[in-house]
Amino acid sequence: MNELLKQIRNTVRQHELIEAGDSVVVGFSGGPDSLCLLYSLWILREELGIRTLAAVHVNHLYRGESAFADEAFCEEFCRQRHIRFRAVRADVEKLAKEWKVGTEEAGRKVRYGAFAQMAEELGGAKIAVAHNREDQGETLFLRIVRGTGTAGLCGIDYKRKDGVIRPLLDCSRKDIEAFLREEGLEPCIDHTNLEPVYTRNMARLDVIPYINEKMGGDLTGSLAKLSRIAREDRDFIEGFVEEILREARCEEAPSGHLPPGGRARVVLPRKVLKDSHPAVMKRAIVRCFERAGLLQDITSDHLDRAAELLCNGGTTWEAQFPHGYVMKRRYEKVIFEKEEPGTEGSCEPMPGFSMRIPESAESLEDSSADGLRMAHFDLDKVRAAGGEERLVMRTRQPGDVISPKGFSGTKKLQNYFVDRKIDRDLRDKLPLLCLGNQVLWIPGYEINEKFRADENTERLLIIETKE
Repeated sequence: MNELLKQIRNTVRQHELIEAGDSVVVGFSGGPDSLCLLYSLWILREELGIRTLAAVHVNHLYRGESAFADEAFCEEFCRQRHIRFRAVRADVEKLAKEWKVGTEEAGRKVRYGAFAQMAEELGGAKIAVAHNREDQGETLFLRIVRGTGTAGLCGIDYKRKDGVIRPLLDCSRKDIEAFLREEGLEPCIDHTNLEPVYTRNMARLDVIPYINEKMGGDLTGSLAKLSRIAREDRDFIEGFVEEILREARCEEAPSGHLPPGGRARVVLPRKVLKDSHPAVMKRAIVRCFERAGLLQDITSDHLDRAAELLCNGGTTWEAQFPHGYVMKRRYEKVIFEKEEPGTEGSCEPMPGFSMRIPESAESLEDSSADGLRMAHFDLDKVRAAGGEERLVMRTRQPGDVISPKGFSGTKKLQNYFVDRKIDRDLRDKLPLLCLGNQVLWIPGYEINEKFRADENTERLLIIETKE
């Protein structure tokens, strides 16, 4: 048996990627990696006990005739080997504009959506994608450059909870290409992958080869080894995280709202979190949010803030997380949940006010009126704290804080009112623009300095009173 086939078989068995009786859907672009993956699984199908082998090809419709030629190649390859085949065509550039994401992200969503649909039709098939050893190394390299923690160093997993598997992850690109030559197979070549336009292409084609040449090493190979070591450490730490999660209780929120992927509220005794090692604590926080339905975009800043509050905060506090999620302490309980706009107290969305996001932040229009009838905020800062969809206009509540101009840090709203000598009779009547317990704007008085737009703002959020 060919050495590459042995490597794939060993990877599948070692990581239990495919069990006897499984059906497998292969993401099949026709390129070297996916051609190697599909062909190898076709050869190994009886030995691995694959019940049904299928392939899904997604035509992104932005490479003209070459895209249709790739589609035809994939269909013919499968027809000759009696592999179930489906081609999906999608105008990815158009969808990217509609979804307001990049073309790479839009393409990924379309592909995995098509794979998942076929997998469901086959009764819950595994989805095999063709990431190889170099892909692993390139992923780690980019994460390190952009900034990552130990979880990010784990890189690409061999298998995911949603059934996605990666049988080629231990195979080098060089060995894959040699195997195809030996078998007389000519893959499709997407020439956009040979252009240093996207960040990953630039790393693959220019940066990593330059480092290897100048330093005489194998950067992607070394990074792939690093990912294996990081995964071993992660698995060890996860054992302690599981002990904490045994204390967690999942329940429905009072509103009955249940987001996809989890329950609306997870409750955990504060002591089990507070007494744990920071590495365990932060992973437990992420896992609790996963149970509540928040699956991505949690940053180290979010976790550092939550850890600080757990150890040094008062008996009641709230920490804002992405997409409207919040972690809050209520005496000896810590609660993880998604808050719906306008569900607390007498909050209303934005009565008497309008919100708009201009196309350009080149100028802060009517800046002289800023704070009276209009306020300019840094949209990215607002979104990092929970998002503009969670902004509410309300009156004050216990725990409200603000960062006024000329003050370092945050100040309790009550103390701000006293310092500004605002009449007691007005304090319970003043409208406040709030994001959780953060007061962003007191019209006519103050704009929160943490969220105020400045010369570094790239995207504006403008709130103004309706005439």
